[in-house]
Amino acid sequence: MANLKRILLSMFIQAVITREYMQGFIYNMLNGDLSYVNTNPYFTTMMLGVFDISPGKKDVYASFIATFGDNFIWNHLRPIVLITALLLMLNGLYSYLPIPLLIYIVIVNTIRIYGYKYSVVKLNAGEIFFTEFYWQGMLRLMRLIKFILLGSLFAYVLYLFLFYLKINIYYVIISILIILLYIVKRWNVEFFVIIMIILLNIRIL
Repeated sequence: MANLKRILLSMFIQAVITREYMQGFIYNMLNGDLSYVNTNPYFTTMMLGVFDISPGKKDVYASFIATFGDNFIWNHLRPIVLITALLLMLNGLYSYLPIPLLIYIVIVNTIRIYGYKYSVVKLNAGEIFFTEFYWQGMLRLMRLIKFILLGSLFAYVLYLFLFYLKINIYYVIISILIILLYIVKRWNVEFFVIIMIILLNIRIL
């Protein structure tokens, strides 16, 4: 029951993040303590294990978990979901859009469910977090998938450029400039996907 409470409350964490208190509101709800840390919201249950087992090292573990969690969620999982959804939209496969969303939900909630137990076990054993093959293997796999999908998206967009070259040269020029800016300025994937959705809608109109 206690673990279920942690899981359920952690689902609301992004709704209560502020610059002053960050995830501290969730910990306060669980333990009546005003202590707070800044870590990845999907890995909150892991941080609760740190609070219970090694509260004196919470800042160290918070930074470590945040680094891995941000890389896992924001740099890999979320871009994969967004690019997959955009590719489905570009091909008119709207009925398949719930699939990447469901995959995202399953992965992040699996982390929520097992995060506390994982954290407690690792801390009690004095082991380093995220060294297991499934963490490292999934990161490598997601990195590969992300680059394949991004390459596929660029290829598809270039195909559209060539296809619509005779129809609207300005659309082609603007689109190429956006891709070049993305590469040069290292915009995040989310921004690139948003721009491409806007261009897609303009093309449809």
